[in-house]
Amino acid sequence: MNNLPPEFEYKDQGGFTVVGYPESPQKRASDFARLLHELTPRVYVAPILIGINAIVFVLMVVFGVSPTSPTIADLLRWGADYGPKTMLEGDWWRLLTSMFIHIGIIHIGMNMWVLYVAGPFVERMVGNVGFLLMYVIAGLCGGLASLTWNPVIVSAGASGAIFGIFGCLLGLVVLGRGNIPPQILVQLRSSGLYFLGINLVLGMTIPNIDMAGHLGGLVGGFLCGLVLSQPFTPAAKSGRVWRNLLLSVIGACLVTGGMFGVASWQSRLVKIQQELDRFAQVERDAIEAFNSASKKAQRNEISDSEFADQLERDALPKWRGARERLTALKPVPTKYQGRVDKLLEYMRLREEAWEFFAQGKREGNPQKIQNGFEKQRLADEAANHVFD
Repeated sequence: MNNLPPEFEYKDQGGFTVVGYPESPQKRASDFARLLHELTPRVYVAPILIGINAIVFVLMVVFGVSPTSPTIADLLRWGADYGPKTMLEGDWWRLLTSMFIHIGIIHIGMNMWVLYVAGPFVERMVGNVGFLLMYVIAGLCGGLASLTWNPVIVSAGASGAIFGIFGCLLGLVVLGRGNIPPQILVQLRSSGLYFLGINLVLGMTIPNIDMAGHLGGLVGGFLCGLVLSQPFTPAAKSGRVWRNLLLSVIGACLVTGGMFGVASWQSRLVKIQQELDRFAQVERDAIEAFNSASKKAQRNEISDSEFADQLERDALPKWRGARERLTALKPVPTKYQGRVDKLLEYMRLREEAWEFFAQGKREGNPQKIQNGFEKQRLADEAANHVFD
């Protein structure tokens, strides 16, 4: 026996010692791929997800959204994630819909290519239902991470869920290393590190990439992979149902807890941003009301008293309300402190100018009207520095 060529090896089979050729890495990889095919004969969730993303993108373009540079208003109208709407207006459904909204054709092209390449393999490893649960949970975790890190930016895209696919792979590898052939492990490690490396570089060099959402999806996918991990054997297939149920419960708790947590932690910052968003419309309406009244007064279409009435009815109440709401939100987070202080100063000056105009016209007092012009000048100067 010791004179046998090196390509032979001993194998113990039922108490009998036999001699045979060792199994090649290619054979093990082929057998593993065949086993995955037996465990999940049909892969359809990943293609369906690609189809849904593509259909949504086409519909957006058909209804007038730019295929290369969609506006913020367009993204919000179609369901993008944005703290003031998601958290304060109760639009938590945006965490889900934002996963199918993309910021241009390049964005969707990159995400769908990765989903097409990596999705079917992971779907075969965890099953159709497990893959769908993982994809959704990872995407929701990505949205929650984005809200946690910066709740006042508009975020959209399947990137969090895409990162979740690679996080799930990592979780499967960590717990199932002995069940995956070494050759497959090497390939998974290489492709995973390549994907993460490329995206890390892009995140550090290209502005406006939501790295928090990517990392949140990665962590969410990793946790899902740990839950879904099991031996890749026909006998273990029956355990998928219970693992899917367990993942559903854990995912629901994780997402629900995340919603309450982020709403509690970032509520003040989001409320401030909401007031800033609302003030833009208040400012347009109030200045339009003031200008309209001024033009009518110049054309002698209204009396001085009517001019004052219009200011006090159409311009000042909403302006005062906006200033009072913003003032009530103090203390302000550090990142907003300077902007809010400048805005409140601008609002105060503009309000005082209009009050002087109304009083001066009603009383026929030229000095108060002159004071109004001076306050107006200071308000215009302050407006130029609000967002410095």
